[in-house]
Amino acid sequence: MTRKFIIVFVITTLFTALVVCFSWIYLSQLLRQRLLWADETASQLTNQLEYAASRAVPDLTSTRVDTNNPKALRAEWSGDSRYESGAEWQAGSGAPPFERVA
Repeated sequence: MTRKFIIVFVITTLFTALVVCFSWIYLSQLLRQRLLWADETASQLTNQLEYAASRAVPDLTSTRVDTNNPKALRAEWSGDSRYESGAEWQAGSGAPPFERVA
């Protein structure tokens, strides 16, 4: 092998090693950034879901039925299945979710 070939081979090998190294660093940082973004997004969605679920619990203290009496609750629920939908109640209709629709 000639000296010129060895010099070209060494320079090409070093350049290839640098490109591979910098590409590896770039891709690892990009992957790390994406994973952190996904973790933050998942945490934010979890918090929003928890907040929405805590606000969706109806206030049953002002109903016509005694909520501490299981027999009265069963009798009320089994008496008529035509209740106002929960979506209308949450949209601001003002009526509790288990009030019968006339």
